[in-house]
Amino acid sequence: MVDLVAHRAPHAGAGREPSRLAWRDRRTKPRRLVLLIDVSGSMAPYADTLLRFAHAAVRVAPFNTEVFTLGTRLTWVTRELRRRDPDRALAGAGRAIPDWSGGTRLGDGLQAFLDRWGQRGVARGAVVVRVL
Repeated sequence: MVDLVAHRAPHAGAGREPSRLAWRDRRTKPRRLVLLIDVSGSMAPYADTLLRFAHAAVRVAPFNTEVFTLGTRLTWVTRELRRRDPDRALAGAGRAIPDWSGGTRLGDGLQAFLDRWGQRGVARGAVVVRVL
């Protein structure tokens, strides 16, 4: 929303005070960050490190960051990664991800993300990072 501020000019006669409106810049709103992390078998050596990165991102901006994993299915793990302790957060995420080090169905996972979460506005205006 744009803020308007009235500036009073010196008296312009007849007892009236003309004023002009000055526009203030809009406040910047940080964009939402959406991380889509591949946890399939081919990404197993990197998945732990990537989830630690995701945990750090969630800790910095817990309400502007969403994390999903992709394998044979799409899994939302933001809630688990909101825990303060990184080891407990990753253990919780590991329990929530049923297809860790499994196969890959990236197309189906991306379609599920768009169908379920894209319509809710999670991706609208967001920076979406696919780590595949």
